[in-house]
Amino acid sequence: MVAVGDRAIRIAERPSGSGYFLREAKYIYLHAAYRARAERSRDTILGIAERFEKLGDTERAERVRRIAASAS
Repeated sequence: MVAVGDRAIRIAERPSGSGYFLREAKYIYLHAAYRARAERSRDTILGIAERFEKLGDTERAERVRRIAASAS
């Protein structure tokens, strides 16, 4: 799922891209974080938090870090 979110970001960054893909990527990343928590994949969750940081969404990055804390 993270790869799908990454692809949506690449599409959003294209000159012809739109904000739709950015919103979808954030939704996908958040959903992926919850799935990773169920699988107790802390490293994956932290990687998703980094992606939110790169997007400038510090609020969601912090939320995802809290998810990572509950996965250990």
